[in-house]
Amino acid sequence: MTSGVVESVVSADGTAIGCEVTGRGPALVVVHGTLRAARHHRAMATALAGDFTVWTFDRRGRGTSGPQGVAYDMDRECDDLAAVLEHSGATMVFGHSYGGLVALELALRDPAMLTRLAVYEPAISIDGAFTTDWLPELDAAVADGRIEDAVISVMRGLELLGPIKNMPGRLQRAMARVIMRGDMAEEARTLLPTVHAEVATAAGLDSTGDRYAGVDVDTLLLTGERGPDYLRGVAERLHGIMPSSAWTVLARCAHNAPDLESPDTVAAELRRYFGP
Repeated sequence: MTSGVVESVVSADGTAIGCEVTGRGPALVVVHGTLRAARHHRAMATALAGDFTVWTFDRRGRGTSGPQGVAYDMDRECDDLAAVLEHSGATMVFGHSYGGLVALELALRDPAMLTRLAVYEPAISIDGAFTTDWLPELDAAVADGRIEDAVISVMRGLELLGPIKNMPGRLQRAMARVIMRGDMAEEARTLLPTVHAEVATAAGLDSTGDRYAGVDVDTLLLTGERGPDYLRGVAERLHGIMPSSAWTVLARCAHNAPDLESPDTVAAELRRYFGP
């Protein structure tokens, strides 16, 4: 069994894309979301390693991959995913949040590259669901080094605060300070500069959702019972228009189930779906 191997793939524009490879069996590529990196899916990859060779790569702008670059857009993200698929020989992909958006966009652009796709709460804006008016607040917090404020800004802007969304701002920041200690604070400091471009890109792809009727790859849409309401609405909309889709709601799971809260639960669903 391959365990923790690091490989580098070169994307179409020459950017190096770092990959973590673990497991044995058919290749499965994992695409992480915003404010995340390949390492955040290690627990899920380990849970899948007995059945799949899991390729989890750092999207550009973090980890062992090259920078986002001034020409960053969705085409660059799709090129990166395509490069990993070609290098690994994989035709199966799992995308989480923004990674789910990337995976679905590749399915539209290059459907022949995929035989099966699963996405967990893909970060797709339908009918203006994604706003960008909060990005200046985020940029100011990042520029000033106010990491807790920046993280709260992202969570508020993307409606990920959950049960603490109605707390006063000072209490939200206090909770963020408790959570964001040591390595986690430094990790957030590294990842926060990538958020603006990703959110702006997702918002720029806003539509009625009908464009995804062009995705005819077998697709499993996953949402969490405790995830944001608007992302469950996205999944419901996609399931209604994508011709080869299934939709499953995971009980007691929130938006970060694949990488933080319930990786084994998500892995079990993926094993059933991608398995023989």
